[in-house]
Amino acid sequence: VCPFLKPIDRKGRMKSCAVAVFLQEQEGIQRNCRLDSKKWTGIDLFYIGGRKWGYAGKDNVTIVLQCPGKRIGGIGLPQVLPAAGVIKIPRLCSATSDEWVL
Repeated sequence: VCPFLKPIDRKGRMKSCAVAVFLQEQEGIQRNCRLDSKKWTGIDLFYIGGRKWGYAGKDNVTIVLQCPGKRIGGIGLPQVLPAAGVIKIPRLCSATSDEWVL
């Protein structure tokens, strides 16, 4: 989401990608916006259910598991996981890597 630095002018139809997207004007989007995309090289994630996530990548992944008020079993310290597997995130906890947050 882009912050607006000027008011939106419906009548003057400012030539701006942000305005065209905000007003959902397909013609303005095609005329004023461009898409810069890059191939994703990170880890693919998918939700299995029951706080379990499947993941797959090329190399081992380092994560940090954060749980409020708990420091059991290395929680809060970096952990290296194999390139593919399933991780279960405990209740009230989050897991982060360089590429994602669960």
